[in-house]
Amino acid sequence: MLQKKGHQILALNLRSKLGEIDILSKEGRTIVVTEVKTKTSDFFGAAIEMITPVKQRKLVLLTHHLQAQYKTNNVRIDVVAVDNAGSEPRLTHHKGVIEYHG
Repeated sequence: MLQKKGHQILALNLRSKLGEIDILSKEGRTIVVTEVKTKTSDFFGAAIEMITPVKQRKLVLLTHHLQAQYKTNNVRIDVVAVDNAGSEPRLTHHKGVIEYHG
């Protein structure tokens, strides 16, 4: 999905002492940290609703660490939500959904 949108995938399931990044990619000059959330039912809401404030803070910390590593201020946090409750999985790319001011 992200490659079709012009992203160059840099790493998958990137682990560090701060946590894990599901997908690290580059879109043009922007480093993109992407969290993937999957729901198999809509009982407790949609997949995007699984991005709690605690998860958001962790993603911001991870992004800040990467910003220093890649020596750039051009960083964004996206979420890919996979809602699998229906007959066909629905993928939604939420671009810049978590605010990051590095």
